Amino acid sequence: MERQKNEAFQLAAQTAHLGPIQGWLTVWAGEVEVERRPDLLARRHAAGRAPTGRRPGPGRPTGSGGRRDLMCS
Repeated sequence: MERQKNEAFQLAAQTAHLGPIQGWLTVWAGEVEVERRPDLLARRHAAGRAPTGRRPGPGRPTGSGGRRDLMCS
């Protein structure tokens, strides 16, 4: 998660767009929601979908709840 945050901020600085930071915040908010709700955390573990840190191509939803990639703007 820390690596993804750093990448998002670096890309935002390079491109002068906030899209990468907004994308990272969406992912971060989803992770916080899952971690704070034991029922969601148990469902994630039961489904075998723990976060991997992998990201799909730009603009494609991930396999975990439809969150979008950091690269979309």
